[in-house]
Amino acid sequence: MAEIKDLMRKRGANKPDKATWGDILYVFNMCYSDGFPEVYKTDEALVKAVLMHLEDPDVPEGTPFVRWLAVQGFAREKINWKDFI
Repeated sequence: MAEIKDLMRKRGANKPDKATWGDILYVFNMCYSDGFPEVYKTDEALVKAVLMHLEDPDVPEGTPFVRWLAVQGFAREKINWKDFI
């Protein structure tokens, strides 16, 4: 998380109001694993992509968490909710 926060700071990007740092981490990892370096060729392009996903006005608040939750369910991963307290 510290690396992502530092990368965003260096690129002048702020955390969107509707996003948590957990949302940012999930979307960043999704974009990185699916598109770096073929689609997102630089760190700056990667940060822009993350912000694009998180600031999309057509996407309801909380969508990254719902996606993460759906993937966990699909993968039949047990979620230990105590870890999130």
